[in-house]
Amino acid sequence: MDGLFNTVSNYKSWANNTINSTKAFGLFASLIVRVGCFALLKIGSKIEPTRRSVAKRVGKLGRLCKCLLGLSVLVSLVASEEVSGGISVAEEGRKLAVTLSGSNTGQCTVNGNCFSSLNYGDDERCTFTMGNGGVLNVVSFNIYSRYDYLTVDGVQYWENGPQGVSVSAGQDITWYSSGSYTDTGFEICVGDPCVASSTPSDDGSDGNFYCINGGDVGGWWNGDGSSCTCTSCNTGLGGPNCAICATGYSGSPPDDCSPDPCLATSTSTDDGSDGNFYCINGGDIGGTTGSCTCTCNTGYAGDSCQVTIVDGMDELFNTIGNYDSFTVGGRSLAEVNVVDMNGLFNTVSNYAGSGYNTGNSIMANGDTTILAAGPYKCSEGTCANSDNMLYTDDLNGEIKCVEDNASCVLDGENARRGMYVEGPWSGTFILRALTFDKGYANYGGGVFIRSGAIVDLELCVFSNNRASASWGGGGAIYVSDSGTTVNAYGTRFNGNTAGFGNGDDIYRLDGTITIHNTCPSPYSSNTPIQGSALDFAGAVDGSSYSFNCVFYHCDAGFSNPTAGLLTTDCEECVAGKFSSAGSGTCSDCPQGKYSTARSDTCADCPTGTYAETNSTVTCTDCSEGKYLPTPGSFSQYDCMNCDPGKYGPSPGLSECPNCPKGTYSPSMATDCTDCPPGWFASSTMSSACAKCPIGEYANEPKSEVRMKGE
Repeated sequence: MDGLFNTVSNYKSWANNTINSTKAFGLFASLIVRVGCFALLKIGSKIEPTRRSVAKRVGKLGRLCKCLLGLSVLVSLVASEEVSGGISVAEEGRKLAVTLSGSNTGQCTVNGNCFSSLNYGDDERCTFTMGNGGVLNVVSFNIYSRYDYLTVDGVQYWENGPQGVSVSAGQDITWYSSGSYTDTGFEICVGDPCVASSTPSDDGSDGNFYCINGGDVGGWWNGDGSSCTCTSCNTGLGGPNCAICATGYSGSPPDDCSPDPCLATSTSTDDGSDGNFYCINGGDIGGTTGSCTCTCNTGYAGDSCQVTIVDGMDELFNTIGNYDSFTVGGRSLAEVNVVDMNGLFNTVSNYAGSGYNTGNSIMANGDTTILAAGPYKCSEGTCANSDNMLYTDDLNGEIKCVEDNASCVLDGENARRGMYVEGPWSGTFILRALTFDKGYANYGGGVFIRSGAIVDLELCVFSNNRASASWGGGGAIYVSDSGTTVNAYGTRFNGNTAGFGNGDDIYRLDGTITIHNTCPSPYSSNTPIQGSALDFAGAVDGSSYSFNCVFYHCDAGFSNPTAGLLTTDCEECVAGKFSSAGSGTCSDCPQGKYSTARSDTCADCPTGTYAETNSTVTCTDCSEGKYLPTPGSFSQYDCMNCDPGKYGPSPGLSECPNCPKGTYSPSMATDCTDCPPGWFASSTMSSACAKCPIGEYANEPKSEVRMKGE
C-alpha cells in the first residue's frame, strides 16, 4: 500500500498527503523547462539578421528562458534534497541526539537518543538536553532511593524511573547522586510509541511493528533502534510477533498450538504459565501448560504442596499447643525446613515493595525456619533483589541452622547484602548459627537492621562482608532507627571491612546493639572463648570482642551432647545412629537404612531385607517364599512372592531359584514338589506337572521325561 500510494496519489491539500509525487513533479517540470529553452535559443541563433522582427521576438524568449533555467535549477535542488534518502524534514529532525550540556561529572554518557549513568559514583552532576521530543522509555533504573535522583520537568524520580513521561526538544533532564550511596544506575531512551502495522516486514525499526493473532503492540521507537513489543497474544501463541507457538505449547500456529505436559522445576516463581511448575515437599507434577497441578504427599497441601497439614488431635496439639499453664506441645508453632535458596527465599523473604521479588511468606510470626547445612546463593535460586538476598518486613520468630556450628552459609558472592531486617516493633526475631559470608552493600554488608526490629544474633558468624559507602559503613552489621534493639551472643566477626573506616564490623546510627559475653541456651554454662577486638562506629554496649560459645567439633560418628568445649566431651554414636563432623547430636537412621556404631552415614538395607523403623541396627529379612531385589526398602510389603515354578527356601532372598526338572511349585512356595508317577516336568521352572498321554508312562516320582509303553 505504501508503494502504491507514493506512486499514484498526487492530490494535494492541507488535509491530504502528497509526498513523492510532488517531488517527482518538480524534477519533471524542471527537465521540460530546460529542454524547451535550449531549443528556443538554438533556433534564435540561426535566424538571419535581416529578419529583425522575428529575431527580436526570439531574443526576448531567450532571455525569458534564461530566467526559467535558473528557476529550474533551484526547483531541482529543492526537489532532490527532499527526495534524498527518502527522509522528510520532520523525519530528519528525529535523528537529533541527546547531548550533555554544561559542566558534567561522573559516568554520564549519551548514545544517539539514549542517555545513561551506569554503575555511577558519588557526587555526580549531569544535564542531558533532548535533541527531539518524544516519550521516555526506561531501559533500566536502579538508583539509591531519596539520596540520588533524576529530575524531569521539575519532578524528582528516585524509586521508579520516568517511564512514559513526555519531553520536548531542547528540554533539560538533570541527574544528581549524593556523596554516600551508589547503585547500578540508569539508561533511558527518547522515542515515540510503536504503531501497529499489517505489513509482515515491519520490524519496528521505523516505529511500525507487525503483530498478529491477537497481539497488542507496545514499546517505543527511538529513531536509532526499536524496542517495539507484541504482547497479549492469543492463548498458545508467542514469539516476537505472536506468530509462533508459545513456550509450553506445540503444534502448527495459529490454530493448532496445544499445551504441553507440565514440567517440574526448582524455581519458586514458575507458576505453570509456560509449562514449568514449582512443586515442593515431594509433590508430583500433572496437568498441561496454563493448568499445572501438584499432587501432594501425605501431610502437605496447597497449590505447590507448600502447606503442612495436621492429622488428628495429637498432631494439632503438638503444632499449636503452647500455653505454659498446660502441658506444652512438641513445638510452639510451625517449623519449616528448607534445603536450598529457593526454599529459603519463599519461606522468609516477605517484603513486597516495588522492584522486589516477594516470597510465598510460608513463615508466619513466631514460626521457626530450619536450614539444612550448606551454602545458600542467589546464583542458585531466587533472591529479594539485586541488593539483598533476603528482605523481611514485620516478621518475628527464628531462622536457624540445623546444627549450631554455623554450617549454614548465606553467601552474598560479593554482590548482595545477606539480610535486610525491617520491623517488627514487637516480638523477637532470632537469627541462630548462620554464617553471613561475602556480603556486599553500601552499608551493612552482612545484615541491615532497622525500624524498631528486635533481633537476637546467636552463635552467628560474620566473615568477609563489606560496606562500600563513604559514610554509614558497617561491613558486617548496620543498626538504624530509634527502638531498634540488637543482642549478640557467641557471635564471631572476622575479615569484614567498611569504606573510609566506618566500622569494619558494626555501625550504629541509632537504636542499640549489645555484645554479650555469655552463651545462649543450651550452652549457658559454657564460658565463651574471647576472640578478636571489634571495629565499630557509633556506641556499642557490652563487650567489644567476638565470642565463641560453640561446642567442640567432634569427628564424624561422634557427638557432643553436653555442649562441652573439650575433645573428651565427645561421645560415639551408637548403632542405628550417625553424625557428621561437628555435630551436637547423633541422628537416627531413617527407615530403609541401618548403621553400626561410630557411623558418619547410614547404609541402605541390602536386597532381601527392609527396615520399617528409624534407628535400625539390623535390617529384617523377607520371609521364606518371598524375595526383594532392590536395596533400601522400608516396608515388609515390599517383599514379593516367589513366582510359580520358583521357590524361596530361606529368608532374606534377593531372588527365587527355579524349580528343577521333574518338580513344580505354586506361588510363594518354600520348596518344590516332585511330580507323582504318571506325571512329568521336562523343563525347569514348572508351575505344574504334565500327565503322561495314552501309551506312555512315568513310573517314578520326579520324572523329567515320559516313556512309551510296551
